[in-house]
Amino acid sequence: MAAQQALQTARRDLAAAILAARRAGEPVQRIAARTGLDVVTVRNILSVTPTQSPHGRPMVPLGCA
Repeated sequence: MAAQQALQTARRDLAAAILAARRAGEPVQRIAARTGLDVVTVRNILSVTPTQSPHGRPMVPLGCA
């Protein structure tokens, strides 16, 4: 269970870092290169719009400022 929570936290942190880089004007291709992901994966992460975290706290959709 702790490993699952750690994985979810890591994914959330990665998504937040990708979103922050994109909001700062960084090109998707550069974000992909820096994270070791492909461009399609980065675009998919940016397109996800979660409404709540697993803990029931509201989350800001990834596409919104």
